[in-house]
Formats: sequence, C-alpha cells, structure tokens
Amino acid sequence: MHQRVNRLALITNHDSRWNAYDCEGKLWGYRWERSSKRHSIVSRLLAHTIYDPCCMVAVSWTPIRDYRFDELRRLYLDAIADDDDILTQFVDGEELIERVSACVQFDELLKVWEWMETDSLAAE
Repeated sequence: MHQRVNRLALITNHDSRWNAYDCEGKLWGYRWERSSKRHSIVSRLLAHTIYDPCCMVAVSWTPIRDYRFDELRRLYLDAIADDDDILTQFVDGEELIERVSACVQFDELLKVWEWMETDSLAAE
C-alpha cells in the first residue's frame, strides 16, 4: 500500500506519533518507508517554510494491541475538551459531547463524525 506524504511529515517522523483504531477493536501503528538518503539542511529548511513537496511512499501497518470501545470514546471526548475550535468550528460543542457520549459502537462514532461534516454543509 502506498500513500501520498509531504516531505515535512517524513522529516519530523510524523508517523511515529499517531495510531489508528479500527472497527474490530484493534489499535494499529503505521510507518512510512523512508529512503536511506538523508535530507539536507536546505531541504529541511524549505520543508518547514515554503517548499514542501509530496511523494508516494509505502506504508506498513503493525497491530499494537486490542482496545475497548470505551478507550476510543474517551479519546474522542478528550479531543473535544482540548479542541481549539477545529472539531467544534461548525457544530455546537455540547451537542457533540452528548452525541459522542451516547455512542456504544464504532459505527455510531463514525455517524457522529459524518454529522459533524454534513451539518456544516447544511448550514450554508
């Protein structure tokens, strides 16, 4: 599997800080395949400022452990609590908290996410 990734994400090891939760109760880590060639100082500086090109890289997924749904719901609620008007930019924060708190399955969280995206479009 390949994914389009910008140079800055590769330079900063962005993939080492993120995990993915699947609908079957598995927590996954991922890593992008990196060239053995190191990025020059100029390349790093440009990626942080004005020139950050994308490239296709291979992605490898590794199962980390099983998780309980409560853990994922708690992380979603924590993200809302720490939100800087990204998750709640187009939806009411209290309503979002209520909807997420009411979820008992993965697909219900997906429906809340879809509601967040489509509710803002309906308001236009």
